[in-house]
Amino acid sequence: MAGFAVAAVVVLAVVILLLPVAATSSSTYCGSCHAMKQAFASWKRGPHSSVACSGCHVPLGASASLKWRTKEARNI
Repeated sequence: MAGFAVAAVVVLAVVILLLPVAATSSSTYCGSCHAMKQAFASWKRGPHSSVACSGCHVPLGASASLKWRTKEARNI
């Protein structure tokens, strides 16, 4: 029974950590912000529409990416 509890906690932790990462990685997330509507519409029509917003606008490196995503997770 203890093993099940530990597994449940691990699964819950993974979901809690990965959900914000998945949500903030989508270009739809960026376009959902009122302030980004015009930029999102322009991106959709432009040549870079095949590249997710996060591909250019999320800082490289695990530490910088984690900091950015933690800040953005508050907007979810």
